Amino acid sequence: MTIRNCDSVQKLCSLAVSHKLVSAIDISIAYQTYLMTKIQAGQCQYTLNAQAGRLLLQEREQEGEEWSSLDMPAPAYSGDWVPFSSEKLALFDPYGKYQGVHDRSHPEVIPTQDGGFLWSSNRAYRLSGLYNPLVPVQSAARGPYDFYLPPAQQDGVFLTDRAAGLLIMTDMTLNVTKLRIKLREQGSNKALCMAYDSANRTAYLTDHQTSDLIVVKPFEQKMERVSTPHGVLGNLVLDAPRKRLFVILADPDREPAILIFSTEDYSHQGTLLLPGKRFSALDDPCDLMGLSPDGKSLLVMSYTDEPALCTPLISQINIASQKLVMTHTLSTEEKPIGIVFQHNPPTRQDVPDFDDFLVDKGIAARPQIIGLVRQIQALEADKNKPILDGDVEAAMAHIQDNFSAEDVQTVTELSQEAVKALAQENFFEWQGRSDMNG
Repeated sequence: MTIRNCDSVQKLCSLAVSHKLVSAIDISIAYQTYLMTKIQAGQCQYTLNAQAGRLLLQEREQEGEEWSSLDMPAPAYSGDWVPFSSEKLALFDPYGKYQGVHDRSHPEVIPTQDGGFLWSSNRAYRLSGLYNPLVPVQSAARGPYDFYLPPAQQDGVFLTDRAAGLLIMTDMTLNVTKLRIKLREQGSNKALCMAYDSANRTAYLTDHQTSDLIVVKPFEQKMERVSTPHGVLGNLVLDAPRKRLFVILADPDREPAILIFSTEDYSHQGTLLLPGKRFSALDDPCDLMGLSPDGKSLLVMSYTDEPALCTPLISQINIASQKLVMTHTLSTEEKPIGIVFQHNPPTRQDVPDFDDFLVDKGIAARPQIIGLVRQIQALEADKNKPILDGDVEAAMAHIQDNFSAEDVQTVTELSQEAVKALAQENFFEWQGRSDMNG
């Protein structure tokens, strides 16, 4: 039997503990290690279920096979929630060349060392953040989650709760909350935008309310607010090789622009003006921005009211020259919810079955594991039996465990009177299975 899917793995864990072969702590650590191995091998995927407020960790090749989940606490989704954007994506090649706006082929995001991957037009694209497409019609105490999966993401998965003003970091298996920091007071619909420096384990955030750069060290549980004189700050991206942050100036009283800050001393390094207007001045949680994988182009979305109201624009800026290269007008396309870049698709690697994994790690001996696997096989075989056969076997086992042969003999020799009594519907209270009747 293959101990590979979530159900059989959990059964083996349960049996190993119940038979006292492994402690509950050791099997829990083994389970999490095995799941992390599957994630790193490209066998798992994340799915952000916007309507339910859930982040799911699923098996890639078995639809609906759910390993873990992170649920937004109720009543996050009580009331009316509406989309502020389509779930289409603005597609670019690795060098920042525009390819068009298309639907996502599938709802999942596959975690890799290079960040998150998704598919569109049968091609793989890389992203570091996935915004929830919903906003509440009325004020909300929490929700929705936005999802950040930066490169070198073995550090964990980041989520921000817009209405609650929280930054949350979990491990990759969604099992342990490593960080929970309040960045602003409750009630805003704007995104808490984030860029992550994996080399220095540092998160940079903005709150869409102040002019502060928020610097968080997740593994030190530290937060610092760096005040700037420029006005409200919005979305941001990290240019790690040059130790710079590109941050959208989202102040309603100022013209759209990109501010450049040093990550060494947070000094202001320059300003790039943007064409058009900011979507964040409307109902959008933030303005979209992305850095091409070759590190040469910055893509930023704004809008114009020509030829129609709220026509999306995507500006391509050359980082070296800090000049506008091209503006793409999406006059006939729906406004996208993300900017993604084409990349080589992640390769799926082999991972041993969980029973072999336990033996290889020295957690349990091979003969013991074989015995547990046989028990699981017997349980599975019982599940495949006809229902009535299973009922009869269960009844026989119960009788053998609780009654002597003499007890059984006295009730199996029935008189004609007993048979007639049993035939009467009101003779006894029917207590069969829920799908049976008298």
